[in-house]
Amino acid sequence: MEKVVDACWRWKWGEEDPQLRLPTFTHTIPRRWPPAVPAGLDSCDEDTVKRWQLDSMMFPPCTYREEYLIERKAEPMDLRVASVIQREKNMKN
Repeated sequence: MEKVVDACWRWKWGEEDPQLRLPTFTHTIPRRWPPAVPAGLDSCDEDTVKRWQLDSMMFPPCTYREEYLIERKAEPMDLRVASVIQREKNMKN
């Protein structure tokens, strides 16, 4: 995972499960309103949906599931979606 995530961050769930991969690439599309059929919405809990909404619904909701979030090492409650560069590195590994 050190090849994928920046030094100050970690992907805890990817470290625990080497077979786990980040969600596939999608374009960043900030939205005011959700799309007609958001991908994976039915598999998301309330916290995931809140994260998705707070991030302007830029990626499919399933991207915001906790197991796909990168956490700051110094502050584990500071979670974010992986960057495009991190997703690309993850796909290569």
